[in-house]
Amino acid sequence: MKILIYSPSFYPRIGGLESVVSSLAQEFTVLGHTVKLVSLTRANDNKMFPFEVIRNPAPQQLLQLADWCDVFFQGCVSMKGLWPHLFIHRPLVITHQTWYRRANGQCNWQDRLKHFVTRFATNISVSQDIAQALPAASTVIPNSYRDDLFYEMPDVERNRELVFLGRLVSD
Repeated sequence: MKILIYSPSFYPRIGGLESVVSSLAQEFTVLGHTVKLVSLTRANDNKMFPFEVIRNPAPQQLLQLADWCDVFFQGCVSMKGLWPHLFIHRPLVITHQTWYRRANGQCNWQDRLKHFVTRFATNISVSQDIAQALPAASTVIPNSYRDDLFYEMPDVERNRELVFLGRLVSD
């Protein structure tokens, strides 16, 4: 299967979305799928990934990539990357890492448009709360983690029970 992943933010930036998208792209590749990842993040080193990374494509190139793929996958709804879907219909899968609303809880027109788009996609949410905030059905699949980095070390004494991995945000 040919999978086009659109993630506005990607390596060398770091964060939840960047990590999840990278892990998914790598695992899709391991499973034998052909993956191309489109990002707006600038970088010079694209050779470190087992999949092609296209940075800041021209509109015509993004349209060609949408035509190339069997599945169009988005890490969160990105209107900058979604427009080719208006012309070239492919199955659309969107992961939702956060709520589409302002910090004060209100929705502006961009947030409403993102909610509307979910009605035409297969939606995957990282939590039940985010899934319930969407107007369309969404499957809950929690974020993955890298077990090569996060694992129990049997020879290290555990005398505390607090573990946190994530970010602290107002919502």
